[in-house]
Amino acid sequence: MFGAFQSYGEMMKALMQLMKDERFRKLMANPKVQGLLKDPEFLQLAQAKDITKIKDHPKFGSVMNDPEVAELMSRFKERTHGT
Repeated sequence: MFGAFQSYGEMMKALMQLMKDERFRKLMANPKVQGLLKDPEFLQLAQAKDITKIKDHPKFGSVMNDPEVAELMSRFKERTHGT
């Protein structure tokens, strides 16, 4: 998500913009997403930025396949694609 940024400052600026979006906040506040973000093993993968390992993580797959999270993701994607 933030790989294209050249500096920490640019990444923080983009994150602050995201936090202004109600759809992003709802997605991040979902209990299943929160659980994933608190998982030490998942966080270690996220810090390594290995997208293949992240996608293969069982908890990530479970969260992404959850109907409620999928609905929140689709609403957020609408925002990022200009809808």
